[in-house]
Amino acid sequence: MTMEKTIAEEQTVTRERHFFYCDECGDFLGESEEWPDGYYENIGDYTWKYYDKSCDWLAKRGNYCDKCKEKIAMRIAEALRDLGFTKEH
Repeated sequence: MTMEKTIAEEQTVTRERHFFYCDECGDFLGESEEWPDGYYENIGDYTWKYYDKSCDWLAKRGNYCDKCKEKIAMRIAEALRDLGFTKEH
């Protein structure tokens, strides 16, 4: 016969929840729960990048709703056209 004693222990678990809002208009984009390994989905994360030899990489990054993401893309394209950039064929 074995002598065994079981003791129940209560544990508190903290969950990290990330809430995302559009950096442009402030609309709620969604939430993501962090996994135990630290990973979580970064909702609405988008980056535009431009490379120039004289100043290396330039980037604009943030969390955006689809509507604002399109507006920013149009503003970037317009600014580049204003500087003389043309569409390559």
